[in-house]
Amino acid sequence: MSGGLYMKNMYTTLCEFQISLCNNISSPLILSKDDVVSIAVQQDFDKSMFPMIRVRLYTDITTLTYINENPKNLDITISNVANVYELNQDGSRDDKIIEAGSVGIYTDKRLRCYIESKNAPYTKFDNYQQGIKKDNSLNTTTKVPITLYCYDDETIRNTKRKVPSIYKNTTLHEVVNYMATSCDIQLDIIPFDNNERFDQILIPNLSFIDAIAYLDSYYGLYETGGMLSVDVKTGRMILSGLNAIDDKHYCGILVRSYKSGDTYSGLWMLASQSTATTCITTPDTSVVVKSITDIEQTINSKVFSSINVNDFNVESSSLNETYENSTYSNITTPDLIHKTKNKFLTSMYKTLVEEKNTQIDVAVNGVYAPMWRLFSAYDRFVLSFGNTPRAINIDRVYRPMRVTDVFTNIGSGLFSGQTTIQLC
Repeated sequence: MSGGLYMKNMYTTLCEFQISLCNNISSPLILSKDDVVSIAVQQDFDKSMFPMIRVRLYTDITTLTYINENPKNLDITISNVANVYELNQDGSRDDKIIEAGSVGIYTDKRLRCYIESKNAPYTKFDNYQQGIKKDNSLNTTTKVPITLYCYDDETIRNTKRKVPSIYKNTTLHEVVNYMATSCDIQLDIIPFDNNERFDQILIPNLSFIDAIAYLDSYYGLYETGGMLSVDVKTGRMILSGLNAIDDKHYCGILVRSYKSGDTYSGLWMLASQSTATTCITTPDTSVVVKSITDIEQTINSKVFSSINVNDFNVESSSLNETYENSTYSNITTPDLIHKTKNKFLTSMYKTLVEEKNTQIDVAVNGVYAPMWRLFSAYDRFVLSFGNTPRAINIDRVYRPMRVTDVFTNIGSGLFSGQTTIQLC
């Protein structure tokens, strides 16, 4: 390796899951680890602020009978232990545990389960096989597949509650805090870029989610626009800007050239004489880069501008990834005409356009264990390419649009993780 790095250690993370079901009629049922095929955590930050947990089971009639007692009020609790192991040079796993923790999926919190009607878990006819009523031995040896979709129904319900409408002599931070408290929502707020104090803030008859969107569009919370998401480990909601981040949430991704012949994908320790850094590594065959085309650069405007028809103030902002326009240095007609108090409209519009210029899909084995949590909307990624030409014009910080973590049963009660990330 270059840059003074002289040693590499490879690691893998294996998890053990314990899943219990509660139909709110009988005592909770702890599932056998062998009955769990996979657990997927799906987070689509741009389209849905709430994570969806998909649990695939291959279980017997006894479990399905328990589910069918009260399928519309079925709850699930998921707990896990994650162990980090070092890999030998031949790819085999060393039995010594380097570090232990938990990736955390709604820790100590019940989730509501949804079962699609086409996958009805059980009917009375399942008690019969070829016209003969099954006995206890058949009930335990005959297994069928079923899929549970799990979500935090309590938080979702609270976000649909109406918020108070009138606030006087206040800041946006104080308003959002009061809204969250009144709706019983646990909310972490990354500091706003707009710290102005207003004589009065009026919010129409809106739910919590719609009120946040209204404040972001009419008053402006962040220069780049706001985003609501959920920390899948704690279940707490997070309000942040698209570019609001601190140094604790950066993750390096080392993309190696296929010419190296190394197909390892997972955690990698890069060491020098003074420091050791853990990052994600994956071969470039597992990375897809979609960049803006030449023709898109040509037809894009270099400058976005807006005019507020209340005071006729004009705001403008330049895109980073466009060709220089030799004929016109400015746009004479504003892209946006508005009458809001939002002074960030131009920069918000610019961010939404510009971040789509380059999108990157990354697939990697394992879980990024040093954080002991799954990736969230406020994580940021920096990519380093072993193949220099491929890294041209994409050297910047990326945010995740979608993250999917899939934990697959590999036997002996252990689950291996695979993560796919779509960045922009």
